[in-house]
Amino acid sequence: MVRNTAAARLIGSYNQLYEDAGETNEIIRLIRHACMRAKIEDATVPPSPGVRWNVVLRSWSTKISEDFERNNPQRPNMEAPVATILHSLGDQFSGFDRRIAMLEATVREQTKTNAASVLESDHNGMMTQQIKTLKAQLSEKTAESKQHKERYKQLLAMHHSQLQSPIASPERLSLPPPCTMDALPGSLARKFNDVSSLPPPCTMDALPGSLARKFNDVSSLSSASKASSSTVRAPESVVLDSLGLAKTVTSGTEVAGELFRLWKAKKFFVGGTTKRILFDAALKDFVGVKPGFSEKKRYKDGMMCVAMAITPKQWKALQTPDVNGTGPRTEVFDIQKCTLLKVLELEIQWGVKGVKTKNKKDKSQPGLNSIGMRFCAIKKKMKAMKKSDTEVTNIIDRLIGETGSECQSTLAGFLVAK
Repeated sequence: MVRNTAAARLIGSYNQLYEDAGETNEIIRLIRHACMRAKIEDATVPPSPGVRWNVVLRSWSTKISEDFERNNPQRPNMEAPVATILHSLGDQFSGFDRRIAMLEATVREQTKTNAASVLESDHNGMMTQQIKTLKAQLSEKTAESKQHKERYKQLLAMHHSQLQSPIASPERLSLPPPCTMDALPGSLARKFNDVSSLPPPCTMDALPGSLARKFNDVSSLSSASKASSSTVRAPESVVLDSLGLAKTVTSGTEVAGELFRLWKAKKFFVGGTTKRILFDAALKDFVGVKPGFSEKKRYKDGMMCVAMAITPKQWKALQTPDVNGTGPRTEVFDIQKCTLLKVLELEIQWGVKGVKTKNKKDKSQPGLNSIGMRFCAIKKKMKAMKKSDTEVTNIIDRLIGETGSECQSTLAGFLVAK
């Protein structure tokens, strides 16, 4: 019993001793060597990067140390000198600091895990819906193909039957002689003669003066109408609205497609190194809102999120002309995925419950319209938490930066919601 208690206390102090003395300490070296030889294992310890026995050792040390501190709280002797009492209280505060740091690390890790799982769930839902749609289209096309095959067989059978029929031979066709006036009955011949004796068709010269002028006026109006219709074209916005396409342009503009369109238009080759040309209309090299995108504010908010997510390597790829003939196709889809992750992290960080959208799947859509709506809700949440316009602007500037950030990075390093 005493031996087990001593071993447990030694393992419980392993983490603290490792932080104070490092792995070169003789006691640390002996503990690690013993655990490695014993190949310790514990099914309750979750998987983690590193050697398995070392992960289990650190987990045991944490559990034993926390249990010991919880069951044996340090209480300073009030009769002891003041320096001793302060030293004891300092040790307690250090323990509290370690627990708080461990709790913060656990919260950050859980936040990243939740963000990744939610994004993966949304992506799986999108893929399932797309597969169902493709299966339905495949069934429809298969049915049409069967109908075309049956029709082809019928036509082919009719063709063979016509080729084998004796009527198909031209030499066997016996046509009647052409009909002449002499062969017509008397009544029909008289009617034909009456039709032949009709007056000639009316011409402009035969019309009275007033009717001729009216006819000329109508002809000139018709010609002018044709000329005007061939030269005058309605504005593009009117045509889009009349065809119902303006909404389609707004809701169907995805991040990857829009970035590739701007890259093909060489919008990124003139803006230096700043990512603010994606959304800042005050810059002379601003890329501009996509034609037909009616919600300009949502477009800029969406592109602001894109600027937050782009890493320096991805931004350099967008500023590089085409070399191998494919362009930055891989990079734009990576940026699209990073943008969705960034918006989801911001929603979790600031406690945004959800954005009311017409489509329940809009939260997982990579469209600029959907992303802009979600970021607008995030900014409203910031202001609801007593953040001034200046503070919101400073937070956005720090998020965008000009040095870039990793795609999966957490926001805790540079943004703390209060």
